[in-house]
Amino acid sequence: LKKVLDSLDDDSVSFGELAGMIETDVVLSGHVLRVVNSPLYGRRASINSVRHAIAIMGVMKIRNIVLGLSISKSWVRSGLPRRWTAS
Repeated sequence: LKKVLDSLDDDSVSFGELAGMIETDVVLSGHVLRVVNSPLYGRRASINSVRHAIAIMGVMKIRNIVLGLSISKSWVRSGLPRRWTAS
């Protein structure tokens, strides 16, 4: 995720380069495709390509997804104090 976030800071990154990096992470690819195929985007046909998804969603939405996943992974790694529960 760090590599993808770093590339999103570069204004010259292409959709192809970004898609290539995202496609190497199955979880991230799944999130991107789930969001682009959600009712929010109102697509009639299903989007199956990460590159196409990036073109539809835009870089800012991709950045938000990557950042959200990064934060959630950090939270899981940090663990909960003994008396706290996740439910």
